Amino acid sequence: MRNLVVLLAVVLAISGCPKTFYPGNPPCETDEDCALERLGSEFVEYICVGRMELPAGSGVFKEDVCVPAYDVVIVDAGPSIEDATAVADATVVDAAPDVGIAEAGPQDTGVVDSGPYDAGLPPENLAGGTPCTDTVDNDRDGLVDCEDPDCAPLPFCTDELCDNNWDDNANGLTDCDDPACEGETVCMDRVTICDLHAAGYFDVCANCHQDEFDNQGNRISSASGDFRVDLGSPQALFDSMSIPGTQGRASFISGNAAQSFVYAKIAGTQANVIPACADNDNACIQARGVRMPPDLAPLTNQAVGEIQRWLDAGDIQRCLQGFPVEHCSDGDDNDGDGHIDCDDRDCRSHILCDEPQTICDIHREGVFLRCIDCHQTENQGGLRIRVTSPQALYDSLVGINSVAGLPLVQHRDHLSSYLYLKVAGQHLNVQGGAGERMPLALNPLPQNHLDMLRSWISNSESLDACLNP
Repeated sequence: MRNLVVLLAVVLAISGCPKTFYPGNPPCETDEDCALERLGSEFVEYICVGRMELPAGSGVFKEDVCVPAYDVVIVDAGPSIEDATAVADATVVDAAPDVGIAEAGPQDTGVVDSGPYDAGLPPENLAGGTPCTDTVDNDRDGLVDCEDPDCAPLPFCTDELCDNNWDDNANGLTDCDDPACEGETVCMDRVTICDLHAAGYFDVCANCHQDEFDNQGNRISSASGDFRVDLGSPQALFDSMSIPGTQGRASFISGNAAQSFVYAKIAGTQANVIPACADNDNACIQARGVRMPPDLAPLTNQAVGEIQRWLDAGDIQRCLQGFPVEHCSDGDDNDGDGHIDCDDRDCRSHILCDEPQTICDIHREGVFLRCIDCHQTENQGGLRIRVTSPQALYDSLVGINSVAGLPLVQHRDHLSSYLYLKVAGQHLNVQGGAGERMPLALNPLPQNHLDMLRSWISNSESLDACLNP
């Protein structure tokens, strides 16, 4: 059978694809890139095939991809071994001619042959044509396509993993762009202790968990459970709740909200904190106390959910003084979480990681309004900026050379665009750069305006997007 598979791979590589294969396959350059040990597949050989149109008729061509070598229709020549052997002599190797080739039906119906063994109908994932995507119960077991366990190993029958930069279920959407990942912690905006402090989620706790003093400064009562909540700042809040109370249990366990006692008390799951109380162990349950805050309405589901996300993220000191943050545009893993710039979920909403900015966005934001005092009527430095419309602004900036010799806007290269270098204060780093940072005698452009310009210039399809053809 393996000889048959290898031969099919050679035929496919030489003659090209007889059909469009399923999408979602990993990219490749050679057959070696499609080796089983790299793909983690255990059910079929793969080969590298190039320039596939996916979906068929769309006019959109994908890069070279790995495709299953089995995915070729082999028509059964007929019910007799003589006919089957004749076909084998022409196209396939008959590994066991004495046994016979599996016949999918009593007639020569052109059904895909499952192999040299007379084992009945081929399994769903080896049915040929478009296995597991043709909405046909090929093996007649009552299960169609991905409902059939035979198809479980195929990429488009798997669940989307939301943090591996891979389109696991082959629907054209990767990780957090896939609706299947909606609600997954990894796809939500990160929650920090600063966010929780600003939202005031722990304010109600101060009713019981602060010492009380009289007018002379004498303590008249201690915080409940000897557990104090300091609302003075995010750092003070974190420090105060990090100290165990009378039960001595860990208030916070980074990366594990369920076993963090503060969260469990707020969520009402304190009896489940390890070691969990048995269902009938009333003494244990009573010792864990009641849900917080007592005698008041529980925190909202949103509050409880965000506290859980803060703890489960595994970096609960993020945003506090001295804790690193990702800068999103410097090429470094600033916060040490293994993800750089736009690959870091901290940068998901950053302007450089979102949809490319257009000249219409820049015009609407008024990025160049402070420049027109010098560059509209006086034409200073040979530059006249018109802001009457996005088209006028575009025409005054694009296709214009600066006095330094560089173009004002170099498509797809903000670091070769003198306009960006001048307003970012990086103009002296290039040959011919001179003068002061713009705008002259005014505050520099804010970072979000610089990022808008960089996004507009650097993205390959955004330079004249939004303008009339």
